[in-house]
Amino acid sequence: MIESTYIITKDLRTPFVIHTNQPHNPQIIKYKNFKAGQIVKGTINLKDGKPDFLLVAKRLVIPITAVKEMVTKEIVSGSDGKVAMKKIEANVKSGKASIKYADAAIIGAVLGLGAVYLAHKKLWIPVPDKKNFLYGAAAGAVLLGYVVYRIRNK
Repeated sequence: MIESTYIITKDLRTPFVIHTNQPHNPQIIKYKNFKAGQIVKGTINLKDGKPDFLLVAKRLVIPITAVKEMVTKEIVSGSDGKVAMKKIEANVKSGKASIKYADAAIIGAVLGLGAVYLAHKKLWIPVPDKKNFLYGAAAGAVLLGYVVYRIRNK
């Protein structure tokens, strides 16, 4: 695994264990505080081919949603002799996928309710029943959640 530089995006507290070499208390759990904007070096560990967490100093685990990878560009001089400034960019390695799926499910449920309501008004469903609204909301939420999943994983 290649060690890279990352920026912490939010304040967090990470636990780690140290050994005391004392038989009555063999280990102690301590915490390391990270502040937003702090720069750390670590390696990304993958789970199912996707980034799962950042491992700093071989013992501190940081969630991937709390970091951005820092990409640096070399200082170059132009043909006119001027030196360009070093540019630092932060690329977001992880998105908030759960929020997108939740939004898709809510919008899908509303659309499903609207479709069942329209079907009742047009008399396409002969006997009105409250279960039809639940089925329509569930079907709409699942369908739009699947569409968002397919779009995100192209």
